[in-house]
Amino acid sequence: RSELARLAGHSPLEITSATQLSAAPLEHYPTEPVRPAQRRIPWAYAVVGAVLVLAGGGYFLLVGGKDQSSVAQVPATPAPKPSPPPATPTPLPAPQTVNVELVVTPPAEVEVDGKPLGRVASTTLPLTPGPHRFRLRIAGFLDRSEEVEVKPDQPRLVFDLPRFGLLNVVPDMDVPIRGAEVFLDGKPLGSLPVSGKKVAVGGHRVEVTWPDGGRFEADVVVSDTAPTDLVVRPGGSS
Repeated sequence: RSELARLAGHSPLEITSATQLSAAPLEHYPTEPVRPAQRRIPWAYAVVGAVLVLAGGGYFLLVGGKDQSSVAQVPATPAPKPSPPPATPTPLPAPQTVNVELVVTPPAEVEVDGKPLGRVASTTLPLTPGPHRFRLRIAGFLDRSEEVEVKPDQPRLVFDLPRFGLLNVVPDMDVPIRGAEVFLDGKPLGSLPVSGKKVAVGGHRVEVTWPDGGRFEADVVVSDTAPTDLVVRPGGSS
Protein backbone atom coordinates (compact mmCIF):
# COMPACT_ATOMS: atom_id res chain seq x y z
CA ARG A 1 0.00 0.00 0.00
CA SER A 2 2.76 2.42 0.78
CA GLU A 3 4.14 1.74 -2.67
CA LEU A 4 0.75 2.56 -4.27
CA ALA A 5 0.53 5.79 -2.24
CA ARG A 6 3.91 6.89 -3.51
CA LEU A 7 2.93 6.13 -7.13
CA ALA A 8 -0.42 7.96 -6.82
CA GLY A 9 1.11 11.33 -7.47
CA HIS A 10 2.51 10.29 -10.82
CA SER A 11 0.78 10.08 -14.17
CA PRO A 12 0.76 6.73 -15.92
CA LEU A 13 3.31 8.00 -18.45
CA GLU A 14 5.74 8.87 -15.66
CA ILE A 15 5.58 5.49 -14.02
CA THR A 16 8.71 3.64 -15.18
CA SER A 17 10.87 0.89 -13.88
CA ALA A 18 13.07 3.44 -12.19
CA THR A 19 10.03 5.10 -10.64
CA GLN A 20 8.78 1.80 -9.37
CA LEU A 21 12.18 0.99 -7.98
CA SER A 22 12.43 4.31 -6.14
CA ALA A 23 8.95 3.81 -4.69
CA ALA A 24 9.81 0.41 -3.21
CA PRO A 25 11.28 0.41 0.28
CA LEU A 26 14.93 -0.61 0.47
CA GLU A 27 14.34 -3.35 3.01
CA HIS A 28 12.27 -5.30 0.48
CA TYR A 29 15.26 -5.89 -1.83
CA PRO A 30 17.67 -8.60 -0.85
CA THR A 31 21.33 -7.63 -0.44
CA GLU A 32 22.74 -11.14 -1.23
CA PRO A 33 23.40 -12.11 -4.83
CA VAL A 34 20.75 -14.17 -6.46
CA ARG A 35 21.90 -17.79 -6.92
CA PRO A 36 20.87 -19.61 -10.04
CA ALA A 37 18.38 -22.31 -9.39
CA GLN A 38 19.92 -25.78 -9.42
CA ARG A 39 18.74 -28.10 -12.12
CA ARG A 40 17.41 -31.32 -10.81
CA ILE A 41 18.34 -34.46 -12.72
CA PRO A 42 15.30 -36.51 -13.53
CA TRP A 43 15.15 -39.84 -11.74
CA ALA A 44 15.11 -41.70 -15.04
CA TYR A 45 18.63 -40.46 -15.86
CA ALA A 46 19.86 -41.66 -12.48
CA VAL A 47 18.44 -45.11 -13.08
CA VAL A 48 20.07 -45.35 -16.54
CA GLY A 49 23.45 -44.31 -15.10
CA ALA A 50 23.25 -46.91 -12.37
CA VAL A 51 22.45 -49.59 -14.95
CA LEU A 52 25.43 -48.57 -17.08
CA VAL A 53 27.76 -48.69 -14.06
CA LEU A 54 26.55 -52.14 -13.09
CA ALA A 55 26.86 -53.36 -16.68
CA GLY A 56 30.43 -52.02 -16.97
CA GLY A 57 31.46 -53.67 -13.70
CA GLY A 58 30.05 -57.00 -14.79
CA TYR A 59 31.83 -56.78 -18.14
CA PHE A 60 35.11 -55.96 -16.40
CA LEU A 61 34.73 -58.93 -14.05
CA LEU A 62 33.81 -61.21 -16.94
CA VAL A 63 36.71 -60.12 -19.18
CA GLY A 64 39.19 -60.00 -16.31
CA GLY A 65 38.24 -63.50 -15.21
CA LYS A 66 38.70 -64.81 -18.73
CA ASP A 67 42.14 -63.18 -18.98
CA GLN A 68 43.25 -64.68 -15.67
CA SER A 69 41.99 -68.11 -16.57
CA SER A 70 43.63 -67.93 -19.99
CA VAL A 71 46.96 -66.89 -18.41
CA ALA A 72 46.73 -69.72 -15.89
CA GLN A 73 46.05 -72.27 -18.64
CA VAL A 74 49.16 -71.35 -20.70
CA PRO A 75 51.85 -73.93 -19.83
CA ALA A 76 55.24 -72.58 -18.80
CA THR A 77 57.93 -72.85 -21.46
CA PRO A 78 60.28 -75.64 -20.38
CA ALA A 79 63.93 -74.69 -19.94
CA PRO A 80 66.10 -75.89 -22.82
CA LYS A 81 67.94 -79.08 -22.05
CA PRO A 82 71.72 -78.71 -21.93
CA SER A 83 73.50 -80.05 -24.96
CA PRO A 84 75.25 -83.34 -24.31
CA PRO A 85 79.05 -83.11 -24.23
CA PRO A 86 80.77 -84.02 -27.49
CA ALA A 87 81.59 -87.64 -27.75
CA THR A 88 85.21 -88.35 -26.93
CA PRO A 89 86.81 -90.30 -29.77
CA THR A 90 87.94 -93.71 -28.75
CA PRO A 91 91.74 -93.70 -28.75
CA LEU A 92 93.33 -96.10 -31.13
CA PRO A 93 95.21 -98.91 -29.48
CA ALA A 94 98.92 -98.33 -29.29
CA PRO A 95 100.79 -100.37 -31.89
CA GLN A 96 102.62 -103.37 -30.54
CA THR A 97 106.36 -102.91 -30.34
CA VAL A 98 109.31 -105.26 -30.28
CA ASN A 99 112.28 -104.67 -27.99
CA VAL A 100 115.09 -104.93 -30.48
CA GLU A 101 118.64 -105.55 -29.36
CA LEU A 102 120.93 -103.52 -31.61
CA VAL A 103 124.62 -104.42 -31.90
CA VAL A 104 127.06 -102.34 -33.97
CA THR A 105 130.67 -103.46 -34.57
CA PRO A 106 132.77 -101.36 -34.54
CA PRO A 107 130.74 -98.72 -32.66
CA ALA A 108 129.22 -96.03 -34.87
CA GLU A 109 126.82 -93.08 -34.84
CA VAL A 110 123.32 -94.49 -35.46
CA GLU A 111 120.03 -92.98 -36.66
CA VAL A 112 116.75 -94.92 -36.83
CA ASP A 113 114.05 -93.43 -39.06
CA GLY A 114 115.85 -90.08 -38.82
CA LYS A 115 116.05 -90.13 -35.00
CA PRO A 116 119.66 -89.97 -33.76
CA LEU A 117 120.67 -92.46 -31.08
CA GLY A 118 124.27 -91.31 -30.66
CA ARG A 119 127.31 -93.56 -30.71
CA VAL A 120 126.09 -97.13 -30.32
CA ALA A 121 127.95 -100.34 -29.60
CA SER A 122 124.99 -102.21 -28.07
CA THR A 123 121.53 -101.03 -27.02
CA THR A 124 117.87 -102.07 -26.83
CA LEU A 125 115.10 -99.99 -28.38
CA PRO A 126 111.35 -100.52 -28.96
CA LEU A 127 110.41 -100.72 -32.63
CA THR A 128 107.16 -101.60 -34.36
CA PRO A 129 107.25 -104.61 -36.66
CA GLY A 130 107.95 -103.62 -40.23
CA PRO A 131 110.60 -101.79 -42.24
CA HIS A 132 112.90 -99.22 -40.60
CA ARG A 133 115.68 -97.06 -42.04
CA PHE A 134 119.06 -97.29 -40.29
CA ARG A 135 121.94 -94.89 -40.89
CA LEU A 136 125.42 -95.72 -39.54
CA ARG A 137 128.36 -93.32 -39.66
CA ILE A 138 132.00 -93.40 -38.71
CA ALA A 139 133.36 -89.91 -39.27
CA GLY A 140 136.02 -89.78 -41.97
CA PHE A 141 135.54 -93.43 -42.88
CA LEU A 142 132.00 -94.71 -43.42
CA ASP A 143 128.45 -93.46 -44.00
CA ARG A 144 125.94 -96.21 -44.72
CA SER A 145 122.13 -96.34 -44.88
CA GLU A 146 120.00 -99.44 -45.23
CA GLU A 147 116.42 -100.57 -44.66
CA VAL A 148 115.87 -103.46 -42.29
CA GLU A 149 112.68 -105.45 -41.63
CA VAL A 150 111.93 -105.78 -37.91
CA LYS A 151 110.23 -109.08 -37.05
CA PRO A 152 108.76 -110.11 -33.68
CA ASP A 153 110.47 -113.50 -33.86
CA GLN A 154 113.87 -111.91 -34.63
CA PRO A 155 114.42 -109.22 -31.96
CA ARG A 156 118.17 -108.88 -32.52
CA LEU A 157 119.89 -106.79 -35.18
CA VAL A 158 123.65 -106.93 -35.69
CA PHE A 159 125.56 -104.57 -37.97
CA ASP A 160 129.08 -105.73 -38.79
CA LEU A 161 130.85 -102.73 -40.25
CA PRO A 162 134.30 -102.73 -41.84
CA ARG A 163 137.04 -102.39 -39.28
CA PHE A 164 139.49 -99.59 -39.72
CA GLY A 165 142.94 -98.52 -38.65
CA LEU A 166 144.93 -95.30 -38.74
CA LEU A 167 147.43 -94.59 -41.53
CA ASN A 168 150.19 -91.95 -41.38
CA VAL A 169 152.13 -91.02 -44.56
CA VAL A 170 155.04 -88.63 -43.84
CA PRO A 171 157.96 -87.35 -45.99
CA ASP A 172 161.57 -88.37 -45.34
CA MET A 173 164.10 -85.81 -44.19
CA ASP A 174 164.59 -82.83 -46.55
CA VAL A 175 161.80 -84.04 -48.89
CA PRO A 176 159.64 -81.21 -50.29
CA ILE A 177 155.94 -81.55 -49.65
CA ARG A 178 154.61 -78.67 -51.74
CA GLY A 179 152.28 -80.07 -54.39
CA ALA A 180 152.82 -83.70 -53.35
CA GLU A 181 149.63 -85.84 -53.47
CA VAL A 182 148.91 -89.20 -51.81
CA PHE A 183 146.74 -91.97 -53.33
CA LEU A 184 145.36 -95.11 -51.66
CA ASP A 185 144.46 -97.97 -53.98
CA GLY A 186 144.35 -95.47 -56.84
CA LYS A 187 142.00 -93.02 -55.05
CA PRO A 188 143.07 -89.58 -53.75
CA LEU A 189 143.83 -89.69 -50.04
CA GLY A 190 145.02 -86.11 -49.56
CA SER A 191 148.11 -83.91 -49.70
CA LEU A 192 151.42 -84.92 -48.14
CA PRO A 193 151.68 -85.39 -45.20
CA VAL A 194 148.69 -87.60 -44.25
CA SER A 195 148.12 -88.07 -40.52
CA GLY A 196 145.64 -90.31 -38.68
CA LYS A 197 143.66 -91.24 -41.79
CA LYS A 198 140.99 -93.91 -41.14
CA VAL A 199 141.56 -96.77 -43.54
CA ALA A 200 139.94 -100.20 -43.73
CA VAL A 201 141.97 -102.92 -42.08
CA GLY A 202 144.01 -104.98 -44.54
CA GLY A 203 146.49 -104.57 -47.39
CA HIS A 204 146.59 -101.40 -49.51
CA ARG A 205 148.70 -99.79 -52.25
CA VAL A 206 150.04 -96.30 -51.44
CA GLU A 207 151.32 -93.90 -54.14
CA VAL A 208 152.82 -90.40 -53.79
CA THR A 209 153.46 -87.97 -56.67
CA TRP A 210 155.43 -84.68 -56.83
CA PRO A 211 154.96 -81.78 -59.26
CA ASP A 212 158.43 -82.41 -60.81
CA GLY A 213 157.46 -85.98 -61.74
CA GLY A 214 158.90 -87.69 -58.70
CA ARG A 215 156.99 -90.77 -57.56
CA PHE A 216 156.79 -93.17 -54.61
CA GLU A 217 154.92 -96.52 -54.37
CA ALA A 218 154.54 -99.00 -51.51
CA ASP A 219 152.29 -101.80 -50.18
CA VAL A 220 151.12 -101.52 -46.59
CA VAL A 221 149.04 -103.60 -44.21
CA VAL A 222 146.78 -101.54 -41.96
CA SER A 223 145.85 -102.89 -38.52
CA ASP A 224 143.13 -101.80 -36.09
CA THR A 225 145.40 -102.42 -33.13
CA ALA A 226 148.02 -99.72 -33.83
CA PRO A 227 148.60 -96.88 -36.30
CA THR A 228 150.48 -97.71 -39.54
CA ASP A 229 153.33 -95.30 -40.41
CA LEU A 230 154.84 -94.92 -43.89
CA VAL A 231 157.89 -92.69 -44.69
CA VAL A 232 158.19 -91.65 -48.36
CA ARG A 233 160.70 -89.94 -50.69
CA PRO A 234 160.77 -89.42 -54.47
CA GLY A 235 162.06 -92.42 -56.44
CA GLY A 236 161.67 -94.76 -53.51
CA SER A 237 159.48 -97.84 -53.19
CA SER A 238 158.84 -100.69 -50.85
